[in-house]
Amino acid sequence: WPHLQSKGNYSGFSIYRGPHEILAMLGKTFRPWGRLNWVLSKLPPLDWSFLGSVNTEERSLTIWESLAPRINKNASLLVQIDDVPSRFTPQGESLRAKQLQRLSTTGMPSLGVQRLDLFCLEEEIVGTIDKFISAAQPNVILDITSFPKRFFFPFVHRLLSSSKVLNLLVTYTSPESYYHGSLAEDHKGLAPLPLFRTRQLPEEKVDLVTIGVGFMPLGLGEFLEKYKHDV
Repeated sequence: WPHLQSKGNYSGFSIYRGPHEILAMLGKTFRPWGRLNWVLSKLPPLDWSFLGSVNTEERSLTIWESLAPRINKNASLLVQIDDVPSRFTPQGESLRAKQLQRLSTTGMPSLGVQRLDLFCLEEEIVGTIDKFISAAQPNVILDITSFPKRFFFPFVHRLLSSSKVLNLLVTYTSPESYYHGSLAEDHKGLAPLPLFRTRQLPEEKVDLVTIGVGFMPLGLGEFLEKYKHDV
């Protein structure tokens, strides 16, 4: 089900509080969280632009299908992320073809479907989001459901940094269930996400590192091995 991924919620606010009191409590930033239709019902009517991904998962188009009749299709974009060729490529192409067929029924976004390689240059990622922002409405819905983190983190970074974007909703569709087997193999070495590189690395070793990376650690253990203290 579509959810709005944002900080904060409505709990604790009295209907008797004035707008200035509420803004003071929110730090002048309104960040609701909850089911998408509920959140939209609390907002004034706005023209929205949509940015999402069409991928192998059925849920990749859930938000687009539910919002297509209500958002401005003249400034919306879907991105198709092409994986590195592997033994899973035929299966992936078959699944993606089904989603593209669904898209032809729902309706294509005006900016079309842009294809990017999973490991494309960072300049291509930044160029894609900057071009979208230049064409988009000031109100943007970003659906991260099927975007790899390598894409949606810099997308969010640029959207939040843009003076043009006044309202940003970030959505995510939960699946009915997750696959219980291996989700990835033959991973690359760990590296900073685009736009999140640090210019100076810490020289001192640390005592404890706690990192949440999702379902699989991939190369995290090997990466942290060199930072362990000698015992």
